[in-house]
Amino acid sequence: MEMITIPVITLICYAVGFCIKSFGDSASKLIPGICTIIGGIIGVIAFFVSPNLIAASDIFTALAIGLASGMAATGLDEIKEQ
Repeated sequence: MEMITIPVITLICYAVGFCIKSFGDSASKLIPGICTIIGGIIGVIAFFVSPNLIAASDIFTALAIGLASGMAATGLDEIKEQ
């Protein structure tokens, strides 16, 4: 169950970034930061809701997992673009 959380956070951040991209080029510059922040927030929320849901022993590890997942969503979109 712990390993499914990372791809889910990545997909949520990817979906948010995809929605932001539809607003235009000026909003597209903010996508990496927004996805990273949203990923961190989701990671911390997942840690507090159910510590077994995310593979983290403390809040800082949960935050790091969420931040990395948010950045992965941005990288996933860049791979698709190229």
